[in-house]
Amino acid sequence: MGKKNKQYFKYSDGTSVSLRNLTLVKWLDEQSNVNSEPVEDHIQAEIKCHSYLQKGICAWMVHYDG
Repeated sequence: MGKKNKQYFKYSDGTSVSLRNLTLVKWLDEQSNVNSEPVEDHIQAEIKCHSYLQKGICAWMVHYDG
Protein backbone atom coordinates (compact mmCIF):
# COMPACT_ATOMS: atom_id res chain seq x y z
CA MET A 1 0.00 0.00 0.00
CA GLY A 2 1.38 3.44 -0.94
CA LYS A 3 2.31 6.10 1.53
CA LYS A 4 0.19 9.26 1.49
CA ASN A 5 2.17 12.45 1.10
CA LYS A 6 0.34 15.13 3.04
CA GLN A 7 0.97 18.72 2.09
CA TYR A 8 -0.28 21.71 4.03
CA PHE A 9 -1.06 25.08 2.51
CA LYS A 10 -2.09 28.45 3.86
CA TYR A 11 -3.88 31.29 2.12
CA SER A 12 -1.71 34.40 2.09
CA ASP A 13 -2.18 37.63 0.13
CA GLY A 14 -4.52 36.07 -2.41
CA THR A 15 -2.38 33.01 -3.12
CA SER A 16 -2.06 29.53 -1.68
CA VAL A 17 1.39 29.03 -0.15
CA SER A 18 2.92 25.67 0.74
CA LEU A 19 3.92 25.38 4.39
CA ARG A 20 7.26 23.87 5.24
CA ASN A 21 8.69 23.10 8.65
CA LEU A 22 5.40 23.11 10.50
CA THR A 23 4.16 21.40 13.63
CA LEU A 24 0.79 19.88 14.48
CA VAL A 25 -0.34 19.52 18.08
CA LYS A 26 -2.50 16.46 18.65
CA TRP A 27 -4.41 15.49 21.77
CA LEU A 28 -7.02 13.01 22.98
CA ASP A 29 -10.52 14.34 23.53
CA GLU A 30 -13.10 11.82 24.75
CA GLN A 31 -10.99 8.97 23.32
CA SER A 32 -10.63 10.51 19.83
CA ASN A 33 -7.62 12.24 18.29
CA VAL A 34 -7.93 15.98 17.70
CA ASN A 35 -5.52 17.98 15.50
CA SER A 36 -4.64 21.64 15.81
CA GLU A 37 -4.18 23.91 12.86
CA PRO A 38 -0.64 23.67 11.43
CA VAL A 39 1.72 25.96 13.36
CA GLU A 40 4.91 27.34 11.81
CA ASP A 41 6.43 28.47 15.12
CA HIS A 42 7.71 25.41 16.97
CA ILE A 43 7.77 27.28 20.31
CA GLN A 44 4.06 28.18 20.03
CA ALA A 45 3.26 24.54 19.29
CA GLU A 46 5.29 23.45 22.31
CA ILE A 47 3.44 25.91 24.57
CA LYS A 48 0.10 24.64 23.28
CA CYS A 49 1.11 21.01 23.83
CA HIS A 50 2.34 21.76 27.36
CA SER A 51 -0.95 23.51 28.20
CA TYR A 52 -2.85 20.30 27.43
CA LEU A 53 -0.35 18.18 29.36
CA GLN A 54 -0.68 20.45 32.42
CA LYS A 55 -4.44 19.83 32.34
CA GLY A 56 -3.81 16.06 32.37
CA ILE A 57 -4.77 15.62 28.71
CA CYS A 58 -2.66 13.28 26.60
CA ALA A 59 -1.00 15.47 23.94
CA TRP A 60 1.90 15.22 21.50
CA MET A 61 3.50 17.12 18.63
CA VAL A 62 4.15 15.99 15.06
CA HIS A 63 6.77 17.93 13.09
CA TYR A 64 6.68 18.09 9.28
CA ASP A 65 9.82 19.35 7.60
CA GLY A 66 8.45 19.79 4.11
